[in-house]
Amino acid sequence: MERITFTAYLACTDNTYVQTADLIGHILSQHFGGATISKQRGYWSDDGQEYLHLYVGDINIETVAAIHLQVLPEFEESAVTLLRQASKMAVNELGLTTKNLHIERHRSQAMHTDISIF
Repeated sequence: MERITFTAYLACTDNTYVQTADLIGHILSQHFGGATISKQRGYWSDDGQEYLHLYVGDINIETVAAIHLQVLPEFEESAVTLLRQASKMAVNELGLTTKNLHIERHRSQAMHTDISIF
C-alpha cells in the first residue's frame, strides 16, 4: 500500500533524547498509529546551508532524534504540520536550543508481514 515516508531530524542532547523521543513519539502515534525515533549523531558545517565545493566552517557535532513516520497520502499535509508542532513542543518543554527541523519526504510502499508463520 502506498505511503508517504517522512524522516525528520531534531537536534537534542544525550540527556534529553529519551524525553524528546517519548514526547514526539506519543503525539505522532496518537494521530498516525505509530512512529520510530532513533538516536543518531549529526555533523553540520557552519556554512552547510550554502552550496559550496568545499565547506570550511566549523563542524558541529550533536545528538539528533531521527523521526521516522509513514502516513497515507491523504494525511501528508497534516503529518508535516504535526511534525513541526510536536518538535516545537519538545524544544519549548525540554529547553532544547535548536531552531531547525530538517524534514525529508518520499513516496514508499509499506508491507507488514506476520513473521511468526514462517
